[in-house]
Parts: sequence; structure tokens; C-alpha cells
Amino acid sequence: MSDIEKEIMKEVRDFIRVLLKKYWYILLIVLIGVVGAVIGGFTVELLFIDSSEIGGYGAWTFNDFSVGSSLAFIIVSIGWLLLLVVLPLCGYFALVMGIFWWKIISADNKAYIKEKMKHDDKSEEKKAHRKKHAKRRGGSGGFTFFTFIIFLIVIFVEGNWLMPFGSLPYKYFIVTYIQILIWIGIIGGITGIVVFILWLSGKIGK
Repeated sequence: MSDIEKEIMKEVRDFIRVLLKKYWYILLIVLIGVVGAVIGGFTVELLFIDSSEIGGYGAWTFNDFSVGSSLAFIIVSIGWLLLLVVLPLCGYFALVMGIFWWKIISADNKAYIKEKMKHDDKSEEKKAHRKKHAKRRGGSGGFTFFTFIIFLIVIFVEGNWLMPFGSLPYKYFIVTYIQILIWIGIIGGITGIVVFILWLSGKIGK
């Protein structure tokens, strides 16, 4: 990366930092929406388990599922999540960003953002960086592996390590995994907020 491109990147970072400081409440509104969607997603999933005939209202074990009932459970579960969580969240984001773009942000900031977006689209190095970044997203498999290891540890600690799958309701495994995700989200969220505040204040990422 050339010195000019480094300078441009620094300018963009400084602009984003200033923008976030000025419109911090928009970020807070977006964050509230994300947290609400996560909580809503877990709630919808648990309510679906308790009220669905597929799965015996949460009482079935994995031995009771067939290929057909498993597919039906997954499809209906995803359908409810899309209808009650994903679509409302998309509408919420569209409303917030629409108000921010058309009613709140200044014309100068709009012009700057449009200019930088055009510059990014024309930059071949930026496109190559995006491709590399997209490949790195495969690292999400590392998060899945990490949560799976914690899941195994919890199962072991609770004394169910050697329990046959047919002796425990499938709801137990789902609830356990959701609890793990919640605790990871709380710990990771607090850490992320602290790091973000330090970055916003300019103490890191200079």
C-alpha cells in the first residue's frame, strides 16, 4: 500500500471516528435493534419448540426424529425466524438508516461519503482486499468450533457426557447451546464496547 493510500485510509478512519462521535445515538439505536433481534430470535425459537407438535412440544429425543420431521422442523423454525425477527429487523434498519441519511446527516458528509464510495469502487487494491477479507470470514468456523468445545465442556460438567441421545430431550441441547451463546455475547459485547470506546476516544487505533 502506497503512502498516499495510507493517508487516505487514515483520513477515512478519522472521518468515521468523528461521525460516530457526532451521531453516537444512531449507533446506539442500531445496537438496541441488534440486541433486541437476538433476544427475539432466541425467544421465538424457544416458543416454537414448546408449542410445536413437530418435536413433541420439546419432549422428543433425537431418536424420535425422522428425516422428514427433521426437515419440517428446520423449515418451519427458519420460517418463523424470518417472519418475526429478520424481516422486522431489516425494516427497522431501513427506517433508521433512511432517517439518518435523509434527515440527520449533513450535505457535506453525504458528499464526502459518496466520493469515498466511488473511490473505493475504482480501487483494484481495495477489491482485492475485500476478496481476502471474504475468505477470512471462513474463520467463523473457528467460532463455531469454539462454541462447540464449550458446549461439550458444559455437557461434561452437568454429568451428561455418557448419557445416550435417546435419554435426553432435544430441547436440552438447544437450550444449553443458546445459554452458551448468550454468555459469549455478554462477555464479547462488553469487551467490544470497551475497545470501541477506547478507539473512539483515540486511545487505540491511531
